[in-house]
Amino acid sequence: MVGKQKDPHSCASDHTVDGFALHMHPACKKYLHSKTGDRSLIRKRVLQTKYRLLVELKTLGSIKIDDNVPIQWIRGEENERQAQDTLDEQYFWKVARDRDKCIEDRGYAMNWLDQKVKSMAGTIGPSQQEMRIQGVPTVLLTYQDGSLVIDPKTVQLPANWVRSGESSTLEQLKSCSLSDVLQLLRDHPTVLKLRARLLDLAVRTCNTIHTSKYSFSIELCTKSWQEQSALRVHAHLWLQLKMRTLQIKDAVIGGSTPFINWACLSYMAGTSSRSLAASMAGSFYCCVQKLSTLVSETTTLPWIDYPVKDTWITSLYAGNKISAEVAKAGYLKTVYRAQHNIAQLEFIEAGRKKVAQQTAWEQNEALLRSQQKPWKVLPRVQQWRAQYSEIRSRYKFLVLDGPSSTGKTRYALDQYGIGQMLYSDCSMGIPNLRSFDADKHRAILFDELSPKAALTLKKCLQAGNDTVQLGASPTMAHAYSLHVFKVEMVICCNNWQEELTTLSASEVEWLTTNCFYCAVDGPLWVEEPIGGESFTPPEVEFIDGAMSVPESSRPVQLGCHLRDSSLGIPHEKQRSLI
Repeated sequence: MVGKQKDPHSCASDHTVDGFALHMHPACKKYLHSKTGDRSLIRKRVLQTKYRLLVELKTLGSIKIDDNVPIQWIRGEENERQAQDTLDEQYFWKVARDRDKCIEDRGYAMNWLDQKVKSMAGTIGPSQQEMRIQGVPTVLLTYQDGSLVIDPKTVQLPANWVRSGESSTLEQLKSCSLSDVLQLLRDHPTVLKLRARLLDLAVRTCNTIHTSKYSFSIELCTKSWQEQSALRVHAHLWLQLKMRTLQIKDAVIGGSTPFINWACLSYMAGTSSRSLAASMAGSFYCCVQKLSTLVSETTTLPWIDYPVKDTWITSLYAGNKISAEVAKAGYLKTVYRAQHNIAQLEFIEAGRKKVAQQTAWEQNEALLRSQQKPWKVLPRVQQWRAQYSEIRSRYKFLVLDGPSSTGKTRYALDQYGIGQMLYSDCSMGIPNLRSFDADKHRAILFDELSPKAALTLKKCLQAGNDTVQLGASPTMAHAYSLHVFKVEMVICCNNWQEELTTLSASEVEWLTTNCFYCAVDGPLWVEEPIGGESFTPPEVEFIDGAMSVPESSRPVQLGCHLRDSSLGIPHEKQRSLI
């Protein structure tokens, strides 16, 4: 009889109806060959009765279908899920075997049960050697166990790679890049033996089921290598089964039993890995050049033997399995939505680089601060910071003026937590403050900002409550607005006093009135004591807002003091810049 199971053991009797396999039953075929609209009506008709039974089960707490064990409704997420699954299975079996039902309804029930059986196929249980894979067009097997861990001592390093002072081969490998490590492992005996066994299994299986399509890859677990310094290898084998049966015991390689990687394919293909649309996703997963690939072989070439979906490439890139270059080349070959995907890829790469740069900066900043010597206490800076304890309409900014390498920038940054002060390089002119975040930044550092440029930032430097507009131009194409109320402003400059001589009296007047000025003539950090004697800073007095040092203390040079009028400032501009 056409469509009957030739081997009674190839399909359990519980998975047959009228002696037919579920997917071979005439009713199932009739349903599958129905029009799309008709199938929708059939499903709605069958499911309505099932939903009525579910409501009855929830209401009464128990329900019995045919001669099956009564289904109990017990509160609890896990118990409720099991009860619904049991109800679904018993109901669809009832419909599939009821010859009084419409043939299309029976066909839909058989199709549902067939999909259910396929979803359970290949589940690895206690008796792995007796499990089999059946009812699927393709399968992706993954091999990973303790036997596939490579001892670093067995890795042969080229003579020109050996570095003096390294204590072991592992230390040598850890100093190499990932690409160099992969290059060394490709010719390792463990990898070569695994490749030969995978090839033998693939060829034998293809000869048995009369197909020629297979793909396999051997990869290094980059997570284990980066986190545990372990050379752990795993393999993927994709086979075209054509709905044939594959015994798990026949797929064992060197004592390593595979598991069916449904989850990997489902994530990559964006749908069930058992659907026809995703049947080639496993082959692409094996033959695409991933960041961890050691060996890759295939008899089905992507973009030639089968079309590649752009979602496959996107999923692999999102999982950090392929590089941006490989993803871009794949999008170009795929053609479909290539421009959109490449633009998105470039946007993500730029964002990742920005995040990596910020992370590196924070790590380096923490390291620098851990090695930093203690800073000197500057009374003028304390006076400047004290003004922020009050609510004012405007605030004065701080100017640290002095030669290079005296620690002005590092001193300003270290007064706040990491990332709480926005650094802006003003050596080219007007600063760019678009990255200012009021929820994150407590202060702004204008490094190498000249007095002339400071005059263009009057509203910003005063940290008032009014909205500040920057980047203005005749077209206002690049203008942006900031709210910097009570944000502490610091300017570091090497020649502040010298550049004041080029400004008008009114400009000098504004700068003088709105800033706290400190001239830095020496290091701002505390030097190591000489001869075991501790350093005691001289007393500092403020007279009419100007800092004064007693005569007895003047031979001792301060890290910060005020210069006098000997800098050549015109008489009309000689006033205290405090």
